[in-house]
Amino acid sequence: MPSKTRLRQAAFFALIAASALAMAWVYQRFGRASGDALTFAYRGDTYELSAPQAVGVCLSLPLLIWALGRSLADLPWPQRVIALALRCSFLALLAVALGRFSRTATTSKVCTVYVVDVSESMPAEALTDARDEVARGLAARGKDDVVKLITFA
Repeated sequence: MPSKTRLRQAAFFALIAASALAMAWVYQRFGRASGDALTFAYRGDTYELSAPQAVGVCLSLPLLIWALGRSLADLPWPQRVIALALRCSFLALLAVALGRFSRTATTSKVCTVYVVDVSESMPAEALTDARDEVARGLAARGKDDVVKLITFA
């Protein structure tokens, strides 16, 4: 019958192997050097990881887990686990930063330009029609739309 120490070591090794396989799968799935950006939508916003191969930084996470078991520090196990979690979080954030994480948005703005001849050869009705048309354009514009008026004689 194996001793408790051997069982603990085997379980710890299995944890390291499982995390290494998981990280390799994540890298193969999302981080291949294909050049394509990883895009996903969340709550109506589109997010993009421009360089998904940066996920490869996370491949060193199993090394951190292995170092936890080999450490000679005499810290209590909860403190070791918290330190490991903080180190893993740092590496994950580093991968996101190196991957150039960004939020993309599509905007639509309309710029309407009215060109009105105000020379003396124009009748008064034409100027009134032009003024009414510009007023309709101002009333119909959207929140971010721009209306410009150019007059010439």
